[in-house]
Amino acid sequence: METDQAINALAALAQETRLAMFRRHTTFCARIEAFLALPLDELNTDRARMKAELDRIGTPLP
Repeated sequence: METDQAINALAALAQETRLAMFRRHTTFCARIEAFLALPLDELNTDRARMKAELDRIGTPLP
């Protein structure tokens, strides 16, 4: 019985880990896409706007 509980606990932990990794991967991909969509030619000369855009992209999602 204890073995079953230990196996179930490990399986639950593995599932939580997979979900956390999936969320991180999804967030990372979204941030890369947002960065690549920036008008870099325009932002190259406007450091304040570039910083604001990077801050926006880097803001943690709810």
